[in-house]
Amino acid sequence: MPLFFHKNNIFLTELIAILYLLGCEKMKIKKKISIYCLLGLSILSLSSCFKSTITIEKVELEGNVKDSLVNERPIQSIGNNNILAVPLNLYNDYNSDMLDKLDKALFGTSEETGYYSLSNYIKESSYQKLNLDIKRTEPLSVDSNSFDNQNVIDSLIDYLNQIEDIKKFDNNNDNYIDSVFVIYTSDLSTTYTFKQRFENNKTIYLDKSINDTLKVGNISFVDYATIEKKYYSYYDTKDLLIDSHELIHQFGHVLGLDDSEDFEPSIGEKGGEYHTTMMSGMSGDFSAFDKMLLKWTDVYIAKGNQTASTTLKPFVTEGKVVLISNHEVTSLYDEYLVLELYSNQKLNKDNCIKPSNPKKNIFYSIRAMHVNAQLKTNSTGRVIKNDTEYNKTGFVADNSVYNYQRTRFILFKEYSGEDEMTNLNLYNGYSSFLLAFYRYNSSKTITFSLVKVEDDTATLSITL
Repeated sequence: MPLFFHKNNIFLTELIAILYLLGCEKMKIKKKISIYCLLGLSILSLSSCFKSTITIEKVELEGNVKDSLVNERPIQSIGNNNILAVPLNLYNDYNSDMLDKLDKALFGTSEETGYYSLSNYIKESSYQKLNLDIKRTEPLSVDSNSFDNQNVIDSLIDYLNQIEDIKKFDNNNDNYIDSVFVIYTSDLSTTYTFKQRFENNKTIYLDKSINDTLKVGNISFVDYATIEKKYYSYYDTKDLLIDSHELIHQFGHVLGLDDSEDFEPSIGEKGGEYHTTMMSGMSGDFSAFDKMLLKWTDVYIAKGNQTASTTLKPFVTEGKVVLISNHEVTSLYDEYLVLELYSNQKLNKDNCIKPSNPKKNIFYSIRAMHVNAQLKTNSTGRVIKNDTEYNKTGFVADNSVYNYQRTRFILFKEYSGEDEMTNLNLYNGYSSFLLAFYRYNSSKTITFSLVKVEDDTATLSITL
């Protein structure tokens, strides 16, 4: 149902109504001219075909995170999951203080971490749709000087086979242990670069038997030094006591999400999501597109022309997004624009995006992401994996190709009150722009603005 009729249609509507009333008045005087009534009704009905309107309707899009082949056995994204965490004595041995900090990073409170633990972050980000029950084992010692070693894998498999209730970590009863976190010790006397962070932490996907009935599907290796804030980061660390960002990022891979960083050095800060989401720079919340893949969001599509308005609460608290495209969108794996209301609250409080007025504690912005998520398929329609340096998924595009990125923030405009939009330096700043779509080699002019923000609710106006 249309939410808003453009003001240009008011005169036409009133004219038709007058014709209709005149026709009905004539009918009282002379029945033979009742044709006026019929004519008035016909014109009124026909006029609805010409009204320039937009409808903003909630939809269920086809596709799920598994289709992208990032992780062929992702853990279920809705419900309750049991997660296993294994401390690994590698460079040195765990002591009681280190184990205490690890527990806080895994399932501690915000007061204990200064941010969120892994379990609390996932519960908040999923809008309470996914809950994690994390069991931390006693430390495992191995004869190795590198976590990325077959000896470590073999020792871990033997260790898992000794856990009495290991079957409960197969959450979907597919005979695979869904997620094992291995948090290994390293040299805490140094601070690592972001490049080293990427190399020293990873999630691997394998098919390794634990016993006659169970296998391991995902193992996430995380350097304990990340918990001690020993790595360079893109997020604000001033309030952090315990750092869980790397654990959360790696769990994103367990869920089936891909990295959104720009790995091509020649592109730098131009690429993708500008290190402002969890899978790009480990900063803030998961992106809207990632949450759409995980079925955590409410998706609305704007169709038609002229102007409509809708209300949005901060995406980090409610999960509502509005999609715009130049063609019919029925699948997540397509091309479209995603609009959300960004706010520096909750999971985004560590984000390095700052308001134009430093005295503001909370600010609101429109954030627009261009999604180009088409899948690579063969002649039979089956999704096949890429095998390039930066793309080993089923997506055609990746964020290391500047002119053909999978996800790219193209707009970030702060609401400063009094119907005014102020540009932030982080993104391009236009409330009206011509969006170029790769699909069909076409474009669409889009205008939108935050009309007002009251009580944590924004009114968004869209003109197509």
